[in-house]
Amino acid sequence: MERRVFNRPPIKEAVLEVLFNYLPETKIEDIESFGNVLLPEFPEKGQILQIQGQIIGGSSDSPPVSQSIFGFTYLNKSKNRMIQLRMNGFSFIVLNQTYTNWYDFKTEAYNWLYKFIDFIQPFSSPRFSLRFLNQFDITSPIHNLSDYLKIAPAVGIDIEGNMNSLFMRMEIPSSKYNSIAIVTETMNPMGVQGHSLFFDIDVIKLAPLGAPFSIDLSMFEREFDILREFKNDIFFDSLTQKTAELFN
Repeated sequence: MERRVFNRPPIKEAVLEVLFNYLPETKIEDIESFGNVLLPEFPEKGQILQIQGQIIGGSSDSPPVSQSIFGFTYLNKSKNRMIQLRMNGFSFIVLNQTYTNWYDFKTEAYNWLYKFIDFIQPFSSPRFSLRFLNQFDITSPIHNLSDYLKIAPAVGIDIEGNMNSLFMRMEIPSSKYNSIAIVTETMNPMGVQGHSLFFDIDVIKLAPLGAPFSIDLSMFEREFDILREFKNDIFFDSLTQKTAELFN
């Protein structure tokens, strides 16, 4: 399908994420200190907890479990932007179908990402990714999902009944983009109004084992543009004309 700008784009959430390797002396308090910079614009603060434990075979005693703070979430006043700061990285998230265009999204994400890098001073990155969660609200019964997506399972032609729910996950490596995509399709009933179909595309750039990426801002910008191209290839090549008409 030709690429186009839809009048009602189906993007429910968009996520730009970079995982980092920090210096050994970096503590959760340092992560929280940067979070204080966010509070005027992102006043709703939450904790990300890490729970650790062990399973002891043949023992009736409860296994020891420990809990620690792994990071923080910060939600803006309009509740449509979130930043996650963690002991392994940074995420910028656009929520509630408020994504407008790639330029605005990456400009806002890079603004906070570069401030975080400057404050924390990570020394390398093992992975970074873009994730776009698309939501299609379909009001008619679905017998074959291939009416809406070209990557889809189907109900046998002689089987009576329509599809009611779905979960499917695929990994698609690309030598062209030197990255990997994880594509997940799920479907939930909306009740009498039909179904919500979620088409989740997560495109990932992994560093070679033992050779993480250096912190290079121009490299991040270049590679994120490439990841977006990979994401768009999957998105537009997966849509049918019937689905495209939902967004105009």
